Amino acid sequence: MKARVTDPSGFIPELKAEWFAVIRDKHSKKPVRLLGQATFKNVRTADKKIFVSAYIEPDTLERLTGSSRPKEGDIEGYALTISGAGIVTEGRYGEGLTKATAEEGAKWWIDWKNQNLDGLIIPKSQTPFAALWTDRYPTEKIRNE
Repeated sequence: MKARVTDPSGFIPELKAEWFAVIRDKHSKKPVRLLGQATFKNVRTADKKIFVSAYIEPDTLERLTGSSRPKEGDIEGYALTISGAGIVTEGRYGEGLTKATAEEGAKWWIDWKNQNLDGLIIPKSQTPFAALWTDRYPTEKIRNE
């Protein structure tokens, strides 16, 4: 995903990331949308790259797909949106704030009519991998900060 920032300091004070994924529920046979979000603080942009990462726990995948060995194809679509002060959102950069698979033009992650499961996509900071690569990923803002 590409975005342009206006802050000359080379930092975004706060960046909000929202993740969306669609998985077909084995019980209802209907697609469900998984949601997750995180806000990061003091995000460095000097090298023009920002890495954010999120996970769906294996038990969640197994519960929804019915398989203890889920496959990439079990996720029918996913999307990521970012927002924050100093991120340019007009013109050609408006499109750079969303990255999605599966009918990106339809904006399915906004206009969703089926079941939502909030909080099942979690940022790296809430996984066993939190301590790894701390110099690559931005620091998540604690909710009460």
